[in-house]
Amino acid sequence: MHSNDPVARSLTLRQLGVFSSIGREKVSCHHFVRNALDSNDQVEVEAALFAAKQYATTSPMFSQMILTKVQALLDSVTCCPDHVTSLITILGSCGHCLQSSCKVIQVVLSYGNTFNTTPHLVHILHTATRTAIRNRVMCKEVIDELLDYLTIHTDRVEIQETCLECLLQLAQRVSHAWTNTQSNHLLKFCIDQKNNEKLFGQSVRVASYLPVSSVFGSPEAAPDDSMDTGTGSESSKELVKAVMEICEEYCFTKEGYSVVHALNLYAKFAEFDDFIPVFEYTLGNSLQNGSQNSEAFICSCLDVLSQILDSANLCSISIYRSLTKALTTQIVDSSSNSANSFELLSFKSYKCLMLWLERFIDECRKLYERNHSNEKLVTTLKKNVSEITSSLKNVNVSNLPEGLLPTLVAVYFSSSFFHQNQTNQSQWIEAIISKCTNNWVLYKVSRNLMRYGQYESAHELISNILGESRSSKSISWMKVLNFLCIAEKELPNSEDRDFELVLKNYHMALRLLSSFQTKMANQEFQRTFLRLRFEFLDVCDQVLSWVTMARMFQFDDASEYQNNTLGALSQSLHHQWSQLKKVSLSYEELQRSIIDSDHSTRVLLSELQTQCRLLSMSMHALFLHGVASSIRLPEDHEIAEKKILEAKICERVIKSKSQNSWHRLDCLFEVTEWVLQTPLRLPRFFLQCLRSTSVQLITSITQSLSGEATTVFAGDNLTFKTEGVVSQVMSRDKDNGDNRKRATQLTVKRCKVIYQVKLLQAASSRSVAVSKIGFWSSVGDSLMAPSDITDTVRVDRKGYFLSTVLIKPPLPGKYQVQLTLKLMEGDSDIEWNYNLVETVLLKAIDKNIR
Repeated sequence: MHSNDPVARSLTLRQLGVFSSIGREKVSCHHFVRNALDSNDQVEVEAALFAAKQYATTSPMFSQMILTKVQALLDSVTCCPDHVTSLITILGSCGHCLQSSCKVIQVVLSYGNTFNTTPHLVHILHTATRTAIRNRVMCKEVIDELLDYLTIHTDRVEIQETCLECLLQLAQRVSHAWTNTQSNHLLKFCIDQKNNEKLFGQSVRVASYLPVSSVFGSPEAAPDDSMDTGTGSESSKELVKAVMEICEEYCFTKEGYSVVHALNLYAKFAEFDDFIPVFEYTLGNSLQNGSQNSEAFICSCLDVLSQILDSANLCSISIYRSLTKALTTQIVDSSSNSANSFELLSFKSYKCLMLWLERFIDECRKLYERNHSNEKLVTTLKKNVSEITSSLKNVNVSNLPEGLLPTLVAVYFSSSFFHQNQTNQSQWIEAIISKCTNNWVLYKVSRNLMRYGQYESAHELISNILGESRSSKSISWMKVLNFLCIAEKELPNSEDRDFELVLKNYHMALRLLSSFQTKMANQEFQRTFLRLRFEFLDVCDQVLSWVTMARMFQFDDASEYQNNTLGALSQSLHHQWSQLKKVSLSYEELQRSIIDSDHSTRVLLSELQTQCRLLSMSMHALFLHGVASSIRLPEDHEIAEKKILEAKICERVIKSKSQNSWHRLDCLFEVTEWVLQTPLRLPRFFLQCLRSTSVQLITSITQSLSGEATTVFAGDNLTFKTEGVVSQVMSRDKDNGDNRKRATQLTVKRCKVIYQVKLLQAASSRSVAVSKIGFWSSVGDSLMAPSDITDTVRVDRKGYFLSTVLIKPPLPGKYQVQLTLKLMEGDSDIEWNYNLVETVLLKAIDKNIR
């Protein structure tokens, strides 16, 4: 930076900007960047603008210092127009707290009249919006400014589109900041733009994200004529009614994305009975027209329908019958015409239709499990799902592309929770197998079969693929799945079940999986999942054997049993109960360690943990009353709120716990059988890893290759720094041709670094060491502090984080500092355990002895 060469200074400034996250508070670097903004060399000024933007993003100190400098440059007569955008960007990066963010927004908006050219004004509006959303300050003021620009610049379409883009971000991120007056202003603009299809679609899209409380003026207000909440509310109702009439007209007369946005707003405020006919016409019209953008249009329409499905109440499920029937009819009709199957309906549109049906069936399953005691609702759900599955059986598989067959299988078998034994199922699967000429498609079909517990059919496909596999990696993986299918298909048959064969196949699959040389992102999860399943089935086998053995003894009540009249038999049941508790806790720990898994995988792990808890609860309630347990039987009024299996087991145990030993043994046997006959739905994360999160760490004190400890002084504070980079990589999607590898945006926002300091060996004797440090407690052969040092730090958008703590070795000796990480996503407080442990050895010496 002290060179006379401006090119050298420019390169240095850019390099300083790149490393701004590391040296964010270097005052000398701040002055270098500030002084370079006054340079007469154009290249150096551009480099200084780049570095200033980077430092303003990471350093609050630099932001406070550079704010007045940027204002002076913008107010200067000699300010270069090409630098205005960069200077505004620097201003937008200076908001690190509420006070500074408010000042930044005020300063940025004040330049709207000074730099009123279209490119500059667009950048000013975007900067003010991003700052307001990021720090949740002055959102109402920014919305007012955007609405004013929206109505003033009627002859500048680009400015109006920019205002609508910014208003959309504010409606999505800070919808609570909108007032009734602002909502009415936007609705009036929607009505005025009735003939401008593009602006009407964008403005309606913004209005669809506004909450009902801001549109109608109060949280209790709703769009019906029976309510009287004042003049303002009546005016809002009239505006909403007028906009809905225009939206309905658009759905029946227009084409394009404006129809999707109009449909979204219409769905938000219209009655469900009125929305379904409009949706059916809109979707059917797009399917028949076959326009160039129909693929994205169909996906957008189904997204609107999914939002309605998320907020639908129980009584509205029956209204979906006509809609799902129309969708399944469209799928069947498209597959029946060999010549025009995919001229009007593209591959992606066809897949979106089937995926939405799968999601609808999944919602029906959730309602069925939560409300299984409601006979009327259960009948309606079964009728809807049965119609879907019967229609899907009529799909002409020979006219479908191979890529759609796995999705079709997933949709069909997602309804298996209603009817486990389906007629003519084998013939339908054979037709699909005969259509598959590619082993990759065949593997995806078998994968979806295992996801829904159809191991009998999946075993045949896996065996066929295994015979044609060539690479050692594919053969090993197919063998693992083959062992898994052989084991699981034995469990539902209670009469001919061979537990020895089941456990043997699980053991072979686990041993083969552990020998994989290639490290996959979900390999640790696969091993743990198989191990826990093996341990759970082993316990179930022991419980069934215990019941058979206990029936040979004569004991009338639980008191005799608790007095150890059965001797070793009682200890055996207690041991099995303890093993179940360990497996249940292990499932909970496994859920905390899979940050990259999908939601369905976490739900399945929770269900498996529930099975362990139900079996252990039954053992405790029936035979282990004297053992302390945190699990209790639910009350009678709580059983109705449980899921099907849980309610069934609880009712059976409550009924049998006060009866004699024979009834209690029969109850425990039935409970174990019910759990074993529940098909295992293989988690998706076990079969497919869509994302991989990795962390690289470096500490200020590194461990030498020779393993020698780093020497420090006892009694002095040691500054221990830990730097790391979090990266997330997405898997390639072969179906969609997506070759993206790195995630566009990190989901990890915070990181908790835990420092655990242990005294391995004191310089003096153990008694003297303990007496000197006092507050340290002995754990095994080491001394450990009573509480760990925890530091929660923020992860920036590039994945970088820095943690700094003070460690003070109290007396001479050898210490071990162990680092563990916990990652947190977004605003969630859920801490995900990351399997990374760093260890550093320290040797503390007396500073008085040189």
